[in-house]
Amino acid sequence: MFYSELIKIIDGALKQDVKKVINYSNHISQKLRVNGEVKVADRIDKLIHSENQNVKESLKTNSIKQVPFDQESRLELGDIKLPNQINIDDESLKLSKENYRKVNEFIESYKQIDKLVENGIDSKFSLLLYGPPGCGKTMSANYIAKEINLPLIVVRLDSLVSSYLGSTAKNIRKIFEFTTNNPCVLFLDEFDAIAKMRDDKQELGEIKRIVNSLLQNIDELNSNIILIAATNHEELLDKAVWRRFSSRIKMNLPEIEQRKKYIIENIYINDTLLDNKDVDFFSNITDGMSYSDLNQVIQSARKNAILNNSKVDFKQFIQSIFDYALSGINSEDETVRRKEELKFILNKTKDISNRNLAKIWDCHYTTVGRYRKELGL
Repeated sequence: MFYSELIKIIDGALKQDVKKVINYSNHISQKLRVNGEVKVADRIDKLIHSENQNVKESLKTNSIKQVPFDQESRLELGDIKLPNQINIDDESLKLSKENYRKVNEFIESYKQIDKLVENGIDSKFSLLLYGPPGCGKTMSANYIAKEINLPLIVVRLDSLVSSYLGSTAKNIRKIFEFTTNNPCVLFLDEFDAIAKMRDDKQELGEIKRIVNSLLQNIDELNSNIILIAATNHEELLDKAVWRRFSSRIKMNLPEIEQRKKYIIENIYINDTLLDNKDVDFFSNITDGMSYSDLNQVIQSARKNAILNNSKVDFKQFIQSIFDYALSGINSEDETVRRKEELKFILNKTKDISNRNLAKIWDCHYTTVGRYRKELGL
């Protein structure tokens, strides 16, 4: 069966992404031909062909004009996502209560822009999201675009930043000018790449021209545009850049209750052997991990369970955590690995007995006691 293609087709249909539906329908048609199912393949091809004109018209009415491109690489400077193509809601937006409130407050302010203007409040909306990677910055930008019902233009840094002198500043100008007649949410990810401090002695004069161009374009941005920028390195941003954003939100790593909720939502929906004590333990030792990190751990545990025709159990989950958090350990010495894993756990939580720790490695609790003594833990 063509499960992957069928899921993609259903996803495309629900999001009114006709291009996606056609592409994956063609994939199925080609596979059917290889398998000798020519008649069914012909029916699919005929259906696609007969609807081709309707598809083209649909694409025209559901998109804004083409994003400008970089002269050097010929790559478009951004990707467009329509509101109906964004699959994020209140439940899937993983933020702290405070940050969730701030994001929705920003959305509500935009929805009542007329009221603000009437009372003399600046009608320009800009938001700077900063903090560690994997904490919801990109997801928040998508959520805002969906809730406000505006297209999201995700600027591509790989095409925006040019190797030619002066071209990066020109590209910045192009993408901002493009938004003049296209109301949208303009999202600049990895913002520090074009907004670095101008007094950095390690940078050439070109970065000063880029930042000056950026500041000028932000100042000239009209009120139809929402500007959102995101960075994992806020300490690199030029001081003048901060002043250009009417709202700023620090995106924090998830706290223990948020981690616990995320693990439950993403593991308990599948067949699992984990109990509440296991989840409490994992919530503790994943301190310092982002939602992205947690997702990697969970997917690894699920994958191993599927391949072994088993359920997600304690050992699979703890091994996934070790593999992800301690990936730099390549020692084949079992004792060395165990000690590193023990250090990792005890640096996160001391509230665990040697007997319980021994279950992780199937060893005697006195062995764990010896490891702790040798490590001074």
